Amino acid sequence: MNIGEKIRRIRSFRGMTQKELGIALGLKGDPQTRIAQYETGYRVPKRDLILRMAEVLDVCVYALDSENEGSSTVMIEMLFWADVESPSILTLATAKRNDKKYNSVMGYEIEYTDNDDWMPREPTMLWFNHIIVNDALREWAIRQQELRDKIITRDEYFEWKLQWPYSCDDCGRVEPVKKWRGTTGRLWRNGRPAT
Repeated sequence: MNIGEKIRRIRSFRGMTQKELGIALGLKGDPQTRIAQYETGYRVPKRDLILRMAEVLDVCVYALDSENEGSSTVMIEMLFWADVESPSILTLATAKRNDKKYNSVMGYEIEYTDNDDWMPREPTMLWFNHIIVNDALREWAIRQQELRDKIITRDEYFEWKLQWPYSCDDCGRVEPVKKWRGTTGRLWRNGRPAT
């Protein structure tokens, strides 16, 4: 997903028009046209504008642009946006450790319980031997399960991803830096900032 599509989705989620976003950013001339140009890919915002946009839209800058960050951040954001475009494409689950010893041969086996929701073939599992990616995916698996169990709303789920990594709570062990539970996503209502 390109930056223009991300701007459009986040702006819409926040309940802002193109004009409102342009004015909030202090764009000169016709602010609505400028935002439309960014959203359609006709223009690409410079880094300083991306930083201001993240602030105005109240998202972590990674949600808009992770290009200049480390490879693990780029990968997580890419997966987050794939999940936004096709919500059923990614399903995460945590594995349970087997205490059996395997001598010098590493053995991997992940079991699943078959049900009508599975695809026709057995799923292929993937994991990362990278602590940041693994921790992010573990917490994401928890958020997906909370969404399936209706503990959180789809808006809260999207908000959690927009605020990542500041929304992380280390799987319930710490308070997140950025609150996301109970949010509606809307910053603007009826052409005015929401209170």
